[in-house]
Amino acid sequence: MEQLLDFENEKFKNKVYKLNKALHGLKQASKSWYEKIDQYLQSQTLKHCKYYYNLYYLVENNEIVILIIYVDVFFVIENHIEKISLLKEQLKSRFEMANLAHVKRYLRIEFKYL
Repeated sequence: MEQLLDFENEKFKNKVYKLNKALHGLKQASKSWYEKIDQYLQSQTLKHCKYYYNLYYLVENNEIVILIIYVDVFFVIENHIEKISLLKEQLKSRFEMANLAHVKRYLRIEFKYL
């Protein structure tokens, strides 16, 4: 075994990290998490896009909310700032999350704010 890149420790070149939890449960954990977030978002009147499994949307009175989930990151796109604040507060009350504010670039996608 070798130390992983970016986790190398010059002091302990002949040592590796020991995992305290087994990795075999990760597949089931992600499915369980996705089912939980899916149920919650649909209960908040967001609709699940049938073409993109990770996209939820809501169109109401000329206001548009788009929520995209990438692994454990939520992107909220909205044309009404108060709706974004409300949705973020609802999500924070239900799930542990941090607000990263405005994203400039993610997965080689550049975001511009108008």
